[in-house]
Amino acid sequence: MELPNDANPRDNVFFFSYGDDTMRRTVVVSDQPGSAWPLALAASPPTEKANAAAQVIRPDDISTIQWDETALVL
Repeated sequence: MELPNDANPRDNVFFFSYGDDTMRRTVVVSDQPGSAWPLALAASPPTEKANAAAQVIRPDDISTIQWDETALVL
């Protein structure tokens, strides 16, 4: 990307680099799983391009969360 010239020519050109897409995993913790589905749906919309997954678990199952693969806990 290049910006128009200004008083500081050193900040006119920028380069961006993106890594591979990573899966965004969300865990919704609720003692009422039936009412937690809107949060799971918002965290992982059902589209072809969405690179996200959501899981609803009970508070007793918190020990099963894979913390190194989880991006968000609700």
